[in-house]
Amino acid sequence: MKEDNILSQPEKGFTKRALNKGGYDPRSVLRWGQMMAISLLEVVKAVERRFGEEGQKVCLETLVNVGRQVGKDILEVATIPEGLSEIEKISFLASWVNRNVYASPDVPKIISDKECTFDILWCPHQDIYTARDCRIQRYIVEGVLDSFNARDYNIEVTKLIPMGDDTCHFRIWKKEKGEEDVWRARSRALAKREIQEKK
Repeated sequence: MKEDNILSQPEKGFTKRALNKGGYDPRSVLRWGQMMAISLLEVVKAVERRFGEEGQKVCLETLVNVGRQVGKDILEVATIPEGLSEIEKISFLASWVNRNVYASPDVPKIISDKECTFDILWCPHQDIYTARDCRIQRYIVEGVLDSFNARDYNIEVTKLIPMGDDTCHFRIWKKEKGEEDVWRARSRALAKREIQEKK
């Protein structure tokens, strides 16, 4: 495991300085994370307003690149159980990301040898994000998928807590030959909508 891994190194430091000593309220980390999440969201919105499509492109490429690094780090720190089928590995990695990167407990389910789903039970941002704001996470996920070399799979969100649903429901399935990349197509449509509405 690399010492400069962006997932493991901060965790070691946090454990040493905060969790193993008394007198610190770990909920402070949630408050800090919420501030950072809103800051990032507002930066992207401001860049979209000021610089339009070109500014948005810079922001989204940066988010995708962060996701790629996170994905590489996940593959270094996550131990995939032996003997899993391909779809079980996909489901395992998705759940690992949900719980360990997005801090969101989930309920994964294998539907068939080509499809799995998961429900996010709650998300740290659900009380501050609108459904529209969740798009920021899409680009990080896109980068993670790139690192996982998961281009043979499609993923879509069919329910969102910020839209009033009880969970965020995701479906993952193996693509048919020539099938469109649903995740990226939806991401691009959402990005285009933001630019059009800011004109």
